[in-house]
Amino acid sequence: MGGLVARSLLKTCGEAHACDYVRSYTSISSPFGGMEAAHSGVAYAPVVVPVWRDLDPGSPFLEGLFAAPLPDGVVHHMMFGYLNTSTLSRASSDGTVPVASQLRPAAQAQASSVIGFNEDHMGILSARATGERLSQILAAADAPLKRNR
Repeated sequence: MGGLVARSLLKTCGEAHACDYVRSYTSISSPFGGMEAAHSGVAYAPVVVPVWRDLDPGSPFLEGLFAAPLPDGVVHHMMFGYLNTSTLSRASSDGTVPVASQLRPAAQAQASSVIGFNEDHMGILSARATGERLSQILAAADAPLKRNR
């Protein structure tokens, strides 16, 4: 969800032309295409958790996320996991978020890089390769700042 919240913030600050301080945005295993479980919850649960409406595939929230490009100067690095540890589904996923949702075409089209890891939804956060890639991304985002000092 963090990738969705961050992308929504970038959309808002981009509309206000107030994103000058942001150079890079990295999402990790974000459900950009939504979650079918959220759709089922909205359709069938006696009580609906409000965030389910936003995570429902095709929701106005999800459709609006990529209606405009990222603010000028902001690059998006997408990281996704594909190690399915789920015993409930054999579909391509990281055990929680389907790969198709993580790799929504609209998100990929606006991304500067897309990299997959053979990790599940939680394992990707502590994987050495993820940390190394994040370090590279942060170093690249910081490089122009160091030259101006």
